[in-house]
Amino acid sequence: MRTSLPFAFAVVATLAMSFMSSRAFAGDPSGLSGKQLFFRCVNCHGADGQGLKAGTLQVPSIAGLDAWYLEGQIMKFRNDTRGAHPNDTKGLMMRAMARSLNGDAEVKAVSAYIASLAPKVEKPDTSADIKRGQQLYTMVCMACHGANSQGNPDPNIRAPSQVALESWYIQEQLVKFRTGVRGSVKDLEGLRMVPMVRDALPLMAKNLGATLEEADRDILAYINTLSGKP
Repeated sequence: MRTSLPFAFAVVATLAMSFMSSRAFAGDPSGLSGKQLFFRCVNCHGADGQGLKAGTLQVPSIAGLDAWYLEGQIMKFRNDTRGAHPNDTKGLMMRAMARSLNGDAEVKAVSAYIASLAPKVEKPDTSADIKRGQQLYTMVCMACHGANSQGNPDPNIRAPSQVALESWYIQEQLVKFRTGVRGSVKDLEGLRMVPMVRDALPLMAKNLGATLEEADRDILAYINTLSGKP
């Protein structure tokens, strides 16, 4: 695996900031607040949680994501359910950061703080066929993610709202699900995504006269028209 210099720098800088923040608040008997813990995240995700781009390293906005979803993903990074694949460089970085948190209480605290931040607003891609995106979303995504992409925290589903996620990041995750980088047998929620985006979506796209690339673009544009509310 080849690691880019911006990526390597980000890993070192982020871990250093994590160490300094933990030392800075080590004397606080009440534990760290979510805002204090978030200091470990700002080097990559930004002070407002809306993501950053440094050279070839692009890091997504996480602001406004549901706390239950954030908790679940951080725990996956902590226990090797996510971010353990050798081709998932960003996931490997997140795994190290997630493990710097001291137990469930800190995971919950930082997740709640991130959820309180204002989400990034993204305009739909005007080159997309939003009507076709709606058709594809209804057939492939709606059952789990909801009619308005409000998400579903039911333990048997646990599908997040996609509204606060940036389109480029969702696209990146679709590729990871299709190529086996995400959705291992240890990750039951991720595993359910694999046949939907690898098998069902290409078939639906073909039936509607679209390529897979066009289908992804159209669905993402349609998601950006949704409110994310029940």
